[in-house]
Amino acid sequence: MNVLNRLLGLLLLLLLLAAALVTLGILTGVLTAALVGAVWPYAPVAAMARDVAGLGGAPHWYALGGAIVLILLTVQGIKAELSPPPRRARLFVVRSGGPGRTEVAYRTLDELAGYSARRVVGVERARARVERRRNTLAVQCRAVLSPFSDLKATGAAIERRVTEDLGRVTGVAVGGVRVRATVRDEGARRVR
Repeated sequence: MNVLNRLLGLLLLLLLLAAALVTLGILTGVLTAALVGAVWPYAPVAAMARDVAGLGGAPHWYALGGAIVLILLTVQGIKAELSPPPRRARLFVVRSGGPGRTEVAYRTLDELAGYSARRVVGVERARARVERRRNTLAVQCRAVLSPFSDLKATGAAIERRVTEDLGRVTGVAVGGVRVRATVRDEGARRVR
């Protein structure tokens, strides 16, 4: 659904850009209403072209300025829609008090957080993702729990263990650990 929404947004931005360019073309005298109607014989477009062309000889700077602003905004929107989402940094940099620094790959921190969660009693599988948020670390963890484990206590233990381990290793405070836990079906075969 996300792809469909992006395509519809892009189509809407392209239509707005076309309307602004036609308005700018008519106001500057490059296009005429008859030419616009011949290129795109659609009644609402032809009516818009006639209305813009009928502004007369009075100064129509407001319409010209509005068209230019709309062109700039739609180009910026199209650029934002077509650019890929920002990527996560590959290296987490730990600065010490000395002249050097330590770099750790984020996937290593992900593995450490997942390992810390798997060490909690009642957790069968766990995966985690660590991200830097301002001056703290944020962790999202998905865990599969055994069917007879206490969800509240196990979730709290996962949060505590991941917070302690990441804080000890990186020296950076962990701002929050979000745990999404699912319970393994009792009849399902246990996989390690």
